[in-house]
Formats: sequence, structure tokens, C-alpha cells
Amino acid sequence: MKFSIDRIEGDFAVLILENGEIVNVPKKLFDNPKEGVSYSLTEVKSRYDTAKLLKEVFND
Repeated sequence: MKFSIDRIEGDFAVLILENGEIVNVPKKLFDNPKEGVSYSLTEVKSRYDTAKLLKEVFND
């Protein structure tokens, strides 16, 4: 899955997914989040195991 960071709002990164959906995730998932930069899930996942990543995205 590919996405880009639309903007940073406080502790959250506002992402635009490749299907156009907008999602807020903790910006701590990124080493150095920058607005307008495109990512793939595998780039972000490299810092976290899948279970931890999903828990932080959907349960925070």
C-alpha cells in the first residue's frame, strides 16, 4: 500500500492512501515525517512488527 503525508497536526500525520482515503496515524511511526512525501507500508513497517504497527494505528 502506498500513501503520502498530507500534513502534520500535533502528534498525528494525516495520510492520503492510494485509494483516496484519509487516515490519521501517530507521527511517531515515521523517523522524520515530512508533508508531501510518499511512502509504502513496507518502509514504515521496517521499524515495527506488523502486530505492533496495527495496534498503534487502530487502537491509539
